Amino acid sequence: MLLPSLLHAQTDKILLTNYQACGGATLVPSVQYNTNHAPITIYYERLTGADIWQIEATQVYNYRSSYIQYNGNDILQPTFFRVRALDGLTGNIYISNSVSVDPTLWNVDRGTAWSTAYATWGGNCNNSNFINIESNTISSGRPPFSMQYKKQSEVNYTGAGETTGYGLIPNIAWGSNYDIRITDRCGKIVNLTTRLYLSCSAGDLVVPSGCQTADGSISIYHSNDNRYVGIPPYTYNVRKPGTATNDTAFVSSNIFNNLTSGTYDYAIRDACGHTSSAGSVVLGNATPVCYANYSYNLSDSCYTDIAITPTKGTGPFTYGLSFNNGPYTYSQDSTFKVFADGPYFYNVTDNCGTVSRAGQSISIYRLRPFVDSVSRIGTSCIKDFVVHASRSLKPYVYEVTGLNPYFTLSQTSDTFRNLAPNVYKFHVLNRCGKSGDDKWVYDTVACNLRTVLGDFESNNSSIGCANISGNKWIDITDDNGNLIYSINPNNNVLNNVCWGTHLEDNNTNAPRSSNINGVPSYFLDRNFYIEPPANITLTDSVSIRLYVSDYELDNMLGYLSNLGLSYGVEDLKILKKKGTPGSPVDLSVTNDSIANLSQFTVITPFVGQFGPDAKYLEFKVKDFSEFNPYVGEFSVLPLHLISFTALKQNNAVKLNWITTQEINTDRFEIEWGTNGINFTTISSLPAFHQNSNYYTYVHNQPAQGANFYRLKQFDADGRYKFSKIILMNYSNAKIVIAPNPVHDQLSVQLPANNNFKNWKIFDVNGKILLQKKLPASVTTFSINVQTLVRGLYFLELDGEETKRIKFIKI
Repeated sequence: MLLPSLLHAQTDKILLTNYQACGGATLVPSVQYNTNHAPITIYYERLTGADIWQIEATQVYNYRSSYIQYNGNDILQPTFFRVRALDGLTGNIYISNSVSVDPTLWNVDRGTAWSTAYATWGGNCNNSNFINIESNTISSGRPPFSMQYKKQSEVNYTGAGETTGYGLIPNIAWGSNYDIRITDRCGKIVNLTTRLYLSCSAGDLVVPSGCQTADGSISIYHSNDNRYVGIPPYTYNVRKPGTATNDTAFVSSNIFNNLTSGTYDYAIRDACGHTSSAGSVVLGNATPVCYANYSYNLSDSCYTDIAITPTKGTGPFTYGLSFNNGPYTYSQDSTFKVFADGPYFYNVTDNCGTVSRAGQSISIYRLRPFVDSVSRIGTSCIKDFVVHASRSLKPYVYEVTGLNPYFTLSQTSDTFRNLAPNVYKFHVLNRCGKSGDDKWVYDTVACNLRTVLGDFESNNSSIGCANISGNKWIDITDDNGNLIYSINPNNNVLNNVCWGTHLEDNNTNAPRSSNINGVPSYFLDRNFYIEPPANITLTDSVSIRLYVSDYELDNMLGYLSNLGLSYGVEDLKILKKKGTPGSPVDLSVTNDSIANLSQFTVITPFVGQFGPDAKYLEFKVKDFSEFNPYVGEFSVLPLHLISFTALKQNNAVKLNWITTQEINTDRFEIEWGTNGINFTTISSLPAFHQNSNYYTYVHNQPAQGANFYRLKQFDADGRYKFSKIILMNYSNAKIVIAPNPVHDQLSVQLPANNNFKNWKIFDVNGKILLQKKLPASVTTFSINVQTLVRGLYFLELDGEETKRIKFIKI
């Protein structure tokens, strides 16, 4: 007695897949078999309670048409389904995975199903061919799929039934192109094209040697793909071009011998009389054959090597290369160096004087960069653009040209910042100076500046004050959307910020003026204030952009020019009034007829172009008040650093410095290092802003040996400068070097029980000139320093601790 598993192969696997889209769900089972199988009965089951499954429908399984659907109000909440498969002969039952049918996901777009179609030969000549349809619905589309087809020469489609994954369209004619239309349950369409035809290729060419005509052989093969093979038996044909083809020219043998050198056409015909398209092959040395490839020359990557390789013909060869069908350059060398992008045509001439076929070409487009796209960062009226380029030799140089007003910027960064509305042409050069196609950006919509005369204050209008935060530029406008200023909080949180502006028209009058420290200063027609709450704490400086029109600038500078005062846009400064947050704001600085520097801070802004008829003044601040653009003779005196010293204090280093004139000073950062080149910030102290300022800082963890210190002095607008560098040699161990200065031999005396393992000699730039390992427990040794040039050097001893000693070579 045979076991059931031997009498009949059983189901290997069953899978249930749920496709949800367009207001419903389709459940499709998939059964995988061994070679033979019994009829399979499918039971669709729904979970109705704790491990209680209710049968919803029953089908005899068909891999093309088995499915069940739910739509509308069939299911109101997520519900689990599964299928049971019953083998009709063995009685074996197989249970699938469970899937959730969720009505909330029924309107999620699954996309269009991906499908393929190909024509397949039947077994005779009566057009019993068919088209196979395969649809991959795992990631897209919702079955069932409706199939339709037509010849491309026809107008209307013919229905070909439904399928859930695979389908067949019968009675397809040979040699015709067919359009197939697959429509899913949601009405999404996939269009496919297929054709049934013969295919063949030639091979086993006998290539005679020398330049004389000789006999050769051609073999013809048909495709192994059943879409292209036709109906056997086959007949074969080989002929010279221009020779008439007739039925008697097709023979049963696919091998043709005793052929003279030259070009031949070949074809194959099946038992139904279908003939493949003709191929062409060159036999012997009648025509040389060659191909070309290219590669970058690593020794000079601005050029490309084009190598031409002959595969037929009798050498030696002469190689020819033409750029864009221009004159040919000929060489005995098969490799050509080229610089330009574009198409190159090539050929070879063999020793018999025969030239390979014309028109062979190779295209090179990697030598010049391409601007793939230009993207804008943020939404502010002043724009930042990132240029995305590829396909060439880096590093790139990025260029942008603005047309109105006209300007050109060139830089190595791919990001262009602070560009006003304009028509832009972006351009990229590779490291060889090659340029690619331009990318045009038409970003010409400018933000309108406020031009209404008088005062505007946000807390007295409908827009109120605002909370400002983040790390992007934010444009501030009046009630009518006209631009006043822009602010980048630089990751500060500014709550309840109010602002205002004062605007006058002095076209016929002298510019507004005020005496600052007794010196006349001339102000623009507009000034600003920004007022956050009193308790705000800034972790970093905030960036500000104030906008002014060229009309205002021209009026003021033109009037002053008539008075013999020569000022330009580059002379613009910001007079910042130190107001008290929350107190009433006076928008006109000219009401302060006499003022001194204790009331004001002077800021030198960056002046940039904003569109064709305006400019912006950009600067950084850590507090807020009135901001008044002006030109004038007076300026804030810079910080004066009277002294900066270092003293050893027990096991620490004490730093002292004295300053005056801290009018615009924000803070001091103390920087420390061990080589005089690389520094680390170890502390920060705020400026005192007194007539004379005394500062002290104690460095509790100095290094053994040399310790270098400097001050980084920050102004309120974010600018900074460095102090001189001072050196403190710190050491607890007693190390003696002699002589110092030294000419040839430097003697070193170490303390007993030292743990030094190496010695090194550095120059003042931190470069190691000499070094050597020390024997264990050594206490005395000498160093030959005759090779050193005259100057200052450092001897460093390191191990579990490090000591550095200064000496002079004479």
